[in-house]
Amino acid sequence: MVFRTEMARHFVQDAAEVVSIGDAVEFVLVAPSDRGGWIASLSAVEEASARESMAHLKPGDELDGTVIALEARHAVLACEGFKAHVPLAEMSWGRVRGPGDVMDLHRSYRVRVLDVRLPDLWLINKHARKAHVIASLRDCQPCPESPLIRMPFSAMPFRLWAEPRKPRTCDSVMLYLLDELDRGTLMATIRDTTGLPANALARMLSVLEGEGLVSGVLLTGQGRALAASLARASSHNRKPLRGLFASAAPGQKQFLPPATSTADADYPRSWPSPPRARRSEESFLQFFGDALPVASLRAVIDAPAQSQFTSLLDDHGLMVLAQRDGRKPSRTVWLDVPDHWILASLHSAFEPLGPTPFCPADVADHARQLLLVKLTVAAPHTQTEQTVYLEPWTRTCWTKRRDGRIREFERDETHFPPLPDPVVLGSQVTASTWVVLEIKS
Repeated sequence: MVFRTEMARHFVQDAAEVVSIGDAVEFVLVAPSDRGGWIASLSAVEEASARESMAHLKPGDELDGTVIALEARHAVLACEGFKAHVPLAEMSWGRVRGPGDVMDLHRSYRVRVLDVRLPDLWLINKHARKAHVIASLRDCQPCPESPLIRMPFSAMPFRLWAEPRKPRTCDSVMLYLLDELDRGTLMATIRDTTGLPANALARMLSVLEGEGLVSGVLLTGQGRALAASLARASSHNRKPLRGLFASAAPGQKQFLPPATSTADADYPRSWPSPPRARRSEESFLQFFGDALPVASLRAVIDAPAQSQFTSLLDDHGLMVLAQRDGRKPSRTVWLDVPDHWILASLHSAFEPLGPTPFCPADVADHARQLLLVKLTVAAPHTQTEQTVYLEPWTRTCWTKRRDGRIREFERDETHFPPLPDPVVLGSQVTASTWVVLEIKS
């Protein structure tokens, strides 16, 4: 007994639309009938055949298939008796906008099985007749390597400064008084040296006594501990640990030794300053103690200074904080970065002009600040203009997407790197401007 609902995948008004008397048909037994015999299905034959063909498959197997459909987020391949679905993320090692960028209809491809999907209860539930495999096209291809690009960054010189842990009421003058008392200096001498009146010194002594640091003019145990911390902080600060913070660089390359070659002469003076993340710099300068990025800092401190750094962190009487070092707010440093670190940011907010440059689909970290050249180009013999952005280090050109989440800041400098061939742009450059882009997450 084959009911009309089991004669085809589509709606059947009359059995004669599907079969005729005398036809030989292939069917699948579904269940015994209450009236004797069996209930069977014609529409389940394709599913049963696919499951039989898939019985030997396991993840890692490779097979050949022909593209029979290109959907919005996946492609469907016809293999030997079953179908394989290739998700968009498994089509290429690089970023693609749709299956049509990588695969063509009716073309054969070799893919690797990732998962075998065999839904349960398929005999009684027509919606479960979807046996297929999930496969990967990119796993059958070598992953391209991203070349390293030498790129300039603005780096903030900083120093690690030590401050004694002290009561809030103790300012620098009272700490000076405490230090002099620890040295055995007489109050009369302190008065003559500082020029402070006797009543002011008396009030300061009263505050120190209230904090439990002195008794009369003698230091308590707590006072001597604070005086010792003052001495250790002074000793460290005479030759503090120094470094550079390239705030706009990749995370693992942001902290650099102070002796890093800046090669300022190699960066054109007529160009704007290289990228920097001012908010990250301000946040770093507010860190102290355990909040400091200790692992990153330890990696850039040379071997002789490692013991000094460790003793600073282990000294519970001191507080370690980062400060700007020197009068120059930044120095130019050149770092080798993978080109995909730049391209991933551009892909998030722009469309490439010309062939899509390779960029891995799953980049964990990418640039947040970029310095680009904004070009206004006019098509020959027309009144239309287009805005194009040139990234100077990858030498790629881009057009902004409407939904691109970026903030743009113009710079005034007028000298530019060599501009692309007009043939690449398809038009003539009429204006150029430096811009700094902040790319949001």
